[in-house]
Amino acid sequence: MDNIKEYNLFLCDSPYQILSAVNIIEMQKARNRSLMCVINMFTGCNNILYELKRRGFNIFEFKLEKLNKAFKIIKYLLDCCQLRKITKNRRLKIFVSSQSGYVVLFYFFLYQKKYELVFYDEGLYSYTCFFSTGNPFEEYFKNHVFFKYIFGKKHPVFNKTIYLYAPKFAREDSSANFCRIEMSYNMCSSFLKDKPDKIIVQSKIIIFDQYFLNNSIEYKKYLKLLHYIYKNSNYKICIKKHPRNEYISYESDEIKIVANDNNLWEAEAVGIGITDRILITYYSSAVFMPAILNNCSYTIILLYKLILKPDITLYKVIDDFVTRFQRYSDNVKVFVPSTVLELIQIIKDC
Repeated sequence: MDNIKEYNLFLCDSPYQILSAVNIIEMQKARNRSLMCVINMFTGCNNILYELKRRGFNIFEFKLEKLNKAFKIIKYLLDCCQLRKITKNRRLKIFVSSQSGYVVLFYFFLYQKKYELVFYDEGLYSYTCFFSTGNPFEEYFKNHVFFKYIFGKKHPVFNKTIYLYAPKFAREDSSANFCRIEMSYNMCSSFLKDKPDKIIVQSKIIIFDQYFLNNSIEYKKYLKLLHYIYKNSNYKICIKKHPRNEYISYESDEIKIVANDNNLWEAEAVGIGITDRILITYYSSAVFMPAILNNCSYTIILLYKLILKPDITLYKVIDDFVTRFQRYSDNVKVFVPSTVLELIQIIKDC
């Protein structure tokens, strides 16, 4: 790091978060006063970091990919201490994109009263929760007594600034200070390790995989729905796996799983073109982002009503976002079937 006194620190733990950080840095022309702190726990991280370093971005890497959970936390804390020494005597603006344990530890290990906290776009999560409280970590502390006990008396300086690609989709009230992120298309190639897989290029229907607990009821429902989708469609179908997840245990050759998947979807979608395609997911933000970033025309089918119970919080949060998305997005058809029969009919009609 150079001798500049004011610095932007971005904490990133996914390709999408890195893309958002890069776009903010490029938009502000702030490469020489920004540091991306990347938690290396996802597929393709090394390739992305290599490209960004080659382009002149400043990177601080948390190398945690080969450690078990306990050692990950220890190594992470040690790295945070090292980062604190590196950033000593600087006034920091700390950009984070969620309220996870890693974020809380990151912020409070670097904590100084003069530091400012900012939230930035990480996908659906950024459009479905509130950050505008006096202490944006308050909800997290309620559910994690350890963090409340250690950090509860420290209140981050949060001026309610939130960087989003599409502020109009946000759940926040008007008191939030929204800044629109501009997409830097010339940076997309840094997030493309390979040429788009032929399976994706040739598939009319792309299914976006997500996290499921092994052998959970939700997971079993999901597998059945994949079978129904295949049996009732005349199109080629593929599954794009989650960047932080192994392949789903789908025991049939009915639907092709993209094997070599080191590309960030939001960057890849720009290249392959998704006009008139059908994107299906449980509730992944990946299906919404091409419309948010590029204003594309395509079809979305969401499966959450067939998997989640309507009385749980996640169901209500997703439902609320979908309503806002449908209100403001004119080019995208969104289907949310409530029954399997309805899903089958939608697939047949598409």
